[in-house]
Formats: sequence, structure tokens, C-alpha cells
Amino acid sequence: MAIARDTSATGTASTVTSHTDSYILGASATLLVVFHVFNTAVPSTETTATWNGSNMTVVPGMDTIAAFTAGPFKFSAWYMTNPTTGTHDVVTGTSGSEYQ
Repeated sequence: MAIARDTSATGTASTVTSHTDSYILGASATLLVVFHVFNTAVPSTETTATWNGSNMTVVPGMDTIAAFTAGPFKFSAWYMTNPTTGTHDVVTGTSGSEYQ
């Protein structure tokens, strides 16, 4: 089975504790992976990620790690097997305000 990127996007710059984006997931999708890069000036960790209101699972070892050596950038990765297809929201939440 081939792996294909269905969709991608970049968020808007704002100071928030959660971020919502709407995506269309194709009918044949069996795996959803969300990568989230954010900039925070205060200690913050990624605490949640949901698709269509259902919790996603953090990729082991990828829950808010320092992805870059310069600046306060952080990265997290989340996945869901057999996600609901169609147009739905991805919502990410953090323990502190972030700038994304």
C-alpha cells in the first residue's frame, strides 16, 4: 500500500492555548498524522490533539520536544488509525500560551 499526503496547512500567528483547523480527509484514509510546531516564550507542553472530537495518540517520544537548537520552538506528533473521513477539525491544546 502506498503512503500519500492528503492535505497540509500552516496556522495563523496568534497567542493561544488551543488551535483549530478544518481539513478534508479522503475516503480511503486509514491513518491520520498531525505534526505541530509552535513557538512559546513560556514553558508549555502539547497536552491534547483531537480529530472530529476524538482523542489522538501522541507518537512515543514526540510529545513536545525541542526540535530546533535556536529559539523556543517545540514540536509534537500525534496519530489516529482509521479516522473518520470527511471534513472535520483538528484541535491542538497546550498547557500554556503559545505563539503559532
